[in-house]
Amino acid sequence: MNNDMTSPQAVELNTYVENGISFEQYMATLSDLTERVKSGDEEGIVNPQYFPINFQRLKRGIKQTQLSPALLEAINRISSPISWLVITEFWCGDAAQSTALFHHISEASKGKIRLTLVFRDENPELIDAFLTNGAKAIPKVIQLDENQQVLNTWGPRPVPAQKLVKDLLAKGESYNDDLHKWYAQDKGQSLQKEITELLLSAAS
Repeated sequence: MNNDMTSPQAVELNTYVENGISFEQYMATLSDLTERVKSGDEEGIVNPQYFPINFQRLKRGIKQTQLSPALLEAINRISSPISWLVITEFWCGDAAQSTALFHHISEASKGKIRLTLVFRDENPELIDAFLTNGAKAIPKVIQLDENQQVLNTWGPRPVPAQKLVKDLLAKGESYNDDLHKWYAQDKGQSLQKEITELLLSAAS
């Protein structure tokens, strides 16, 4: 959770929470845009080549994700409502690998965890307040208490995946294929462990 938060309290986080979209709205919009891309209509869509595969990744995550006992226990330990403000983009492969889990957790919390998604490129002031090692890396989860104060953050990917990317970049190699192979082999275990820790930080 290496973060470079520059005056996040100056950013009116409640505004983003209220004006963001739900996971269901996110999926519905991505579905519509993916159909447009498949039909050859890519006008106004940034990085359209990633939309079909990311839509499939999200659908697979919705279908296959099962929350671990430790994660369910962490959810149960949340005593006061919290919000997850997730900064994302449809073209982001890491977001496609993790956002379904955030949805499942919010659903399992039975109202204790409010999940809201916002787009990075539409909200430069927000992402600038939550940089990761100086970069506008996404997805970024901002965990807020019931008064919209920042409790903690997570992102953009699990620590082992981040190390893989860093090592490959240091060698001057591309990382996209190896990264998504790692996600497939890990089956969300590392992500669930790290999000469990994130939730426990709110419960303590």
